[in-house]
Amino acid sequence: MQRYERVEYGGYTFRTKKSQMTNKHDNSHIRVDYNEPVGRHSSRPATAYATITDLFVHTMYPGGPSKVVVCGSWLEVMGTCPIAGTTLVRKNANHPFNLSAKFTFIQECYSIPVALWPYDPFNRLPSQDPHREYYDIIDRNQQDLV
Repeated sequence: MQRYERVEYGGYTFRTKKSQMTNKHDNSHIRVDYNEPVGRHSSRPATAYATITDLFVHTMYPGGPSKVVVCGSWLEVMGTCPIAGTTLVRKNANHPFNLSAKFTFIQECYSIPVALWPYDPFNRLPSQDPHREYYDIIDRNQQDLV
């Protein structure tokens, strides 16, 4: 299995969080759409975000097709920022994807990495406020910004 610190996909560079540390632009987070189960026989569209922890190429069998796999630390969606209208997320080791489905193929991700921005970058919220652990998703995949 070949591991990578960065890969090109859709004309953009995706990096692991470890290799991102010395970079100016944040390219170490992904966005994936999926169908979230609701009840026994239905689902609804949902979006998940993750920090890229590992990138590697997987081949199903010798000589078979190879695909880039993203291993992620999945973030819990907490709602929408009342000021910016961006999606709010937080780190959560107990997120269901972190417990069972850490991997996705890179072609399942949006073609442009998303960035995280601290919800409270200047630490002005009280220390016990849960919003201090939140991040705004800066989604560069959006075509129309309001």
